[in-house]
Amino acid sequence: MLTFLPRTYRIEVEREYRRRVYAVAAWLLALLMLVGAALVLPTYARLSSEKAAAEAALRAASQSAGGDASLVDTRLADLQDKAKALDDLAARRSLVWAVERVAAAREQAGVSITGLGIKRGGGAGSISVSGTASSREALVAFTKALQAEPSFKDVSLPVSALAKSVSLPFSLGIDTNL
Repeated sequence: MLTFLPRTYRIEVEREYRRRVYAVAAWLLALLMLVGAALVLPTYARLSSEKAAAEAALRAASQSAGGDASLVDTRLADLQDKAKALDDLAARRSLVWAVERVAAAREQAGVSITGLGIKRGGGAGSISVSGTASSREALVAFTKALQAEPSFKDVSLPVSALAKSVSLPFSLGIDTNL
């Protein structure tokens, strides 16, 4: 910086400049915190009113039970049975989940799927997938990704699908455990 001020005055001016910049930054930070607090207050008020309403509902429910513990125990057991049924339902995988796994494998490999068939029977199902692969390596990678899925029992790719080296039409069958 080129100035005609003596060194001591220049240092004093620079010190005053920095002090003012820090003061403005401190005021802006304080203003930002104040605005943030003002924006949080409505949420806090709503949540505290919801908490009070939930506590009132809990008190009303405990008073309506009136010490009838067997009714509460019966209701609790019923709710636990329903929760267990929901957990069991969520734990079972479906063929839709299997199709989603096929689509995820396609994204990794450079494969275009043109047809998808689902057959369900008994405890297992099968999926037939047809499409076009950009290269032989892409089709092999797609098949290996499907074989790596634990829900698929068997992934069969006919050898004739590997006859060309680029733009390979294919059709494969997948036997599932679902």
